[in-house]
Amino acid sequence: MTGKELRQCMLPKTAPLSEKLKIYKESLLPRHPPVFHEWFLRNFPDPTSWYSSRSAYCRSTAVMSMVGYILGLGDRHGENILFDSLTGDCVHVDFNCLFNKGETFDFPEIVPFRLTHNMVNGMGPMGTEGLFRRACEVTLRLMRDQREPLMRYSNSLCLDGCV
Repeated sequence: MTGKELRQCMLPKTAPLSEKLKIYKESLLPRHPPVFHEWFLRNFPDPTSWYSSRSAYCRSTAVMSMVGYILGLGDRHGENILFDSLTGDCVHVDFNCLFNKGETFDFPEIVPFRLTHNMVNGMGPMGTEGLFRRACEVTLRLMRDQREPLMRYSNSLCLDGCV
């Protein structure tokens, strides 16, 4: 898609959500479909390694999404979310934007964590309703059960002054 074509798809901020969704589904998505599942097929060609890596990806994405949500981790984009080509794990880098600091940007971050169509595409046929969801639930339960040590650690980070 050329820059000119992309500009034609842009709508004013005040445009209704239904109109934005229509352009996304009819113009953008057909030209740029999710392809992350192909990365797993290329990097993990045998069934066992494919399944293991996809499972590791779903679990690690869920854990980092929930931990990032609780800690207010922002600035999540393609250069800060990496994928291990040996295991399939989702690896986050750059933790300079903690405790909802992203809400103070000129263009505030409003999503609790990054979960694009392409990321869901790599999770297999169940998408977010399979292993990802279960791992999110387990992670949140563990963090709730361990809230006192987590709060002590979080408070020390806040008081440190480096964050």
